[in-house]
Amino acid sequence: MSIDFDFLGKRMDEMFCSVNLCLNISSLGDLKQSLIDKGNAINSFVGQFQTLQKGKYTSEFIESLNEIHTNYIELVNNFDDKLMIFIVGNGCTGKSTLLNALIGYEVAKPDELPNTWKIDVYSPSLAENKALIKYTDGHSKTCTVEEAEQIVKTEEIKTKNSKSKYNDQLRIEMANCKTKETREELKKYLSRKFLYKSNISEIRWHVKPNRLLEKCLLVDTPGLNQNLYDLEQLGSIRDYYHKADGILWLLDGSAIAAKNTSNLIDELKTVLHDVGGIRGNIIGVINRMDNVFANGGETAVQQVCQSAKQIFGEYFSQIIPISALQAYNSTKNSDASGVEKSNIKSLENAINDIFLSKADYIKGEAKTQGSTKLLADFEKILHGYKSKANEYLNVYRQKQENYKKFLSDYKNKIDSETSNFFRNYMSEVEVRTERYVDQLAEGKGKSFIENTIYDIDSFKRKYESYLTSKHSELSNQKSILQKSCNISEYKYLKINESIISKSVKDNYSLDLSSLNSIRGFTPTYGDGIFSFLENVFGKIGFWMRKNSIIKDIIRAMKNECITLKNRTTGEFSDILKNIDIACQHELDSSLEQLVFPYNQETKYTQIVKSIETSAVYNEFCDEKMKDFLCLYVK
Repeated sequence: MSIDFDFLGKRMDEMFCSVNLCLNISSLGDLKQSLIDKGNAINSFVGQFQTLQKGKYTSEFIESLNEIHTNYIELVNNFDDKLMIFIVGNGCTGKSTLLNALIGYEVAKPDELPNTWKIDVYSPSLAENKALIKYTDGHSKTCTVEEAEQIVKTEEIKTKNSKSKYNDQLRIEMANCKTKETREELKKYLSRKFLYKSNISEIRWHVKPNRLLEKCLLVDTPGLNQNLYDLEQLGSIRDYYHKADGILWLLDGSAIAAKNTSNLIDELKTVLHDVGGIRGNIIGVINRMDNVFANGGETAVQQVCQSAKQIFGEYFSQIIPISALQAYNSTKNSDASGVEKSNIKSLENAINDIFLSKADYIKGEAKTQGSTKLLADFEKILHGYKSKANEYLNVYRQKQENYKKFLSDYKNKIDSETSNFFRNYMSEVEVRTERYVDQLAEGKGKSFIENTIYDIDSFKRKYESYLTSKHSELSNQKSILQKSCNISEYKYLKINESIISKSVKDNYSLDLSSLNSIRGFTPTYGDGIFSFLENVFGKIGFWMRKNSIIKDIIRAMKNECITLKNRTTGEFSDILKNIDIACQHELDSSLEQLVFPYNQETKYTQIVKSIETSAVYNEFCDEKMKDFLCLYVK
């Protein structure tokens, strides 16, 4: 009696997977409930942050949390789906052709690179001529295939037009960017302003059932190297990888034959790093082996297969060489011999052995890994948001401290300068009083004191010139200070848009008109001076009271100068308070536009603290997660 060791090996593998599944998760039902609980926890975090008045980064953060919540809902809903087998690879490696070969007829046009970052799921469960469109916010709608195609076309046009606007503006602005840092910030700014990202995450299309599609769903994905400017606004493999139960990773056999292996392995490592490291659910598919055979015969085929196993063996559960084009053409033409030569049957057998025969185990492992990936995303975006929010809060406090210190120092400076101005004038008055006071005994009167001793006209000119210079100085300082109080997300880039909000300009304009004249500047003289001089004994009396008259003349002007100086410094003080209000408004409004109002910092801190003490967050930070954390979180 012979023993079928291959059969026994498969049975033992299936038993091991079943036992391992029971050890790690008591049942798929328990895992499903765990995903529901995590999704609900993320949703509750969204609700807490929704209580904040939301600036740009807070809104983007909440949107990211919402997407994680939506992805948890999808993980739960996919429990009721068949296994989802994703076809992943660079553009122009034959992904669409492989998909068509596995389905049995053309459903995806080869070499047609989508502009929208979505996945296409092919399911026989949908009614004929129907498509299901899923969006990033969790809602979906069913429509006809024609309607879905038109929606996709519209999205692609929007994306294409936005790229054109981005490129046009980039060419114009790049000439003004002299440093690498400025150029990078320009790209970030323009991409946010112009690039359009479709909110379609997935479209399910009806296909006819076949032997493979009875047990799984086939999923087509955008090419990994399609020209999307390497900008997160247009999505990445991270957006869909967590949904995959199994993966067919397509590589071009011709590239391996050409010994371009270092680039291939670097690309693979980079992508796997982005999605959280190596997973045990990947079949490597080496395509275009017909080309390899045509160029080097069976020897070349064997060399490529051997090289592929040496290079990619640690990344893939199994490596299958095929010719997707030969498989598709042979299937279409009912050429059994061609199908056999394409080796597509080996791939189908591998899909069955590695994925379908242990569907519960694969699904449980994939959903657990998907949840781990989503928790990593959650921690990463929370950490990023915290860093950004704390950075801006610290900038707010530093800018506030800086401008208030400047205004305090500037007030002391302007008070000192104003006091010096009047002190210098009084010194001149005292000198002229001593010089000209004797002429009062010759009959000179009030006009002589005003025009010669006080020299009021000259004083007025100097005073108004002083005010004019201070007016210009304060206006400049207000503009400089107010701009310095704007909190910008760009460190190097000077954006050609108004930095200061219109409300600040309108409500806090600088007005020094009240200081532009010295009306009412009328010194009061001693009551008896002139009446005494008019007396017959005036001259004799003048000489008797000369020192007292000098004191009266100086005292009169000194009192007037003190009054005017106090009024001047008082109004300067009011203007500085006005500048203070404008600067504070600029600080508050710019922080509010970026994250949230400064007065909500305490609420923000409490929310973050409550999240970081939650069971979901602590699960991510558990010892079991450390290896994954090292791989995923940069």
